[in-house]
Amino acid sequence: MTETSQVRIDLEEAESFQRVAHVTVETEHMEKLRDRVARKLAKKVRMDGFRPGKVPVRVVRQQMPGAVEQDALEELVPEVYKQILDEHDDLHPIADPRVENFDMGEGQPITFDLAIEVRPDVDITGLEAVEVTRYLPPVTDDRVDDALKDLAERHATWHELDEGAAEEGDAVLMDMVPLDDEKNPVEDERVDDQAVLVGGDGNLPEINAALVGMQVGEETDVEVNYPVDFPNEELRGSIRTLRIEVKEIRRKDTPELDDDFAREHSDKETLDELREDVRERMTKGVQRESDRQVRDAIVDRLLAINTLPVPPSLEQRYLDAMLHDAIHRQQGGDPDDHDHDITDEMREQFAEAYRPVAQRAVRKMILVDNLRRQNDVKATDEELETRLAELAEEQGTSPEQMRSLIERAGNLDRLRGDLEEDKVFDLLEEKATITVKEELPPAPESVTTQQQDEVNVKE
Repeated sequence: MTETSQVRIDLEEAESFQRVAHVTVETEHMEKLRDRVARKLAKKVRMDGFRPGKVPVRVVRQQMPGAVEQDALEELVPEVYKQILDEHDDLHPIADPRVENFDMGEGQPITFDLAIEVRPDVDITGLEAVEVTRYLPPVTDDRVDDALKDLAERHATWHELDEGAAEEGDAVLMDMVPLDDEKNPVEDERVDDQAVLVGGDGNLPEINAALVGMQVGEETDVEVNYPVDFPNEELRGSIRTLRIEVKEIRRKDTPELDDDFAREHSDKETLDELREDVRERMTKGVQRESDRQVRDAIVDRLLAINTLPVPPSLEQRYLDAMLHDAIHRQQGGDPDDHDHDITDEMREQFAEAYRPVAQRAVRKMILVDNLRRQNDVKATDEELETRLAELAEEQGTSPEQMRSLIERAGNLDRLRGDLEEDKVFDLLEEKATITVKEELPPAPESVTTQQQDEVNVKE
């Protein structure tokens, strides 16, 4: 218990992540606080009969009791909170305190509680009991060939076909109109200038079959069977005749994979050099994905062994960050500009859907933080400079410019934190039993881990 003659504070550990300060403030202290805020008000208020800034304190208290009381209470809580932090330097708050059970009886001491969420201190155990599998599928020649083909596809161009018939893989621009029982066009349902890829999975099979062999300007009638799961409910399970007219055909030109392609679309001189570069990049990608998968597996094992709390403030902070990120990806621009479009019901539905993701992310954060402190893991200045140099090389700039850029964004501490997290996982991998398999990992049961990694939330 912290006790002065006028303010008494009894700090209680309610949970591993929460302290509750039971506060009692004597009337004498409150009177002094009311006088203090009244003196501040006296310098700002204007009252008849007094010069500006010269209103007596007693007059301010008599004429403005409500304002004085409100200002006094607004100063009281931060004052008490500062006293708590000054006297308990081992307290690490993660959110602003909440005032609870406030009681102010006339002529009686003021009592209230300050609920303070703090960094949970948990002894993490079971590190040697962790067994995981590292999947390292080999980068085969076939996989490299497929990657090169994909690269060529990305650089393909389309040209309009002046003559000839449509083939599978061509892009066709067509008009389409349904016909009634008398074979008359239903003009209200006409769709003009519809672009489709011949043979595309999203097309009705009858449409794909009809388009193959058609030429520009050609028209044909097609009977289609709409599947029972067709997006348009009115058409599900129905049979209709559609009249389609081809207006334009475009064919894709995929460049040949040769030395010229390598020189034009990379910094390599030959196709063999490009092939080896692709292989190296794919190998690094496999390693990065393997590292991510191993980390997730280790986290899952340790979370199963250790019971970790989820402070409500961190859970809410994570959910808010995820919601803002989702808005940004869907609508673009500043997520804050779209906040007014989100109803309370939408927020609740989002929170309900993503609460397990947020809770796992918070537990992972607490796990890594406690392991970092348990093992006294720190990133040295030399390691930070090395990482800055690596980032600078990746971005084609100097380490000095990279540091300046990161400092302006306020992310230098975050970068140091990322380095320390990497060192924590290096330590965990040393202690864990890891079996390596040169094969693809099994398909995940859910995308929970991937979703939670989309947003990075720090304390």
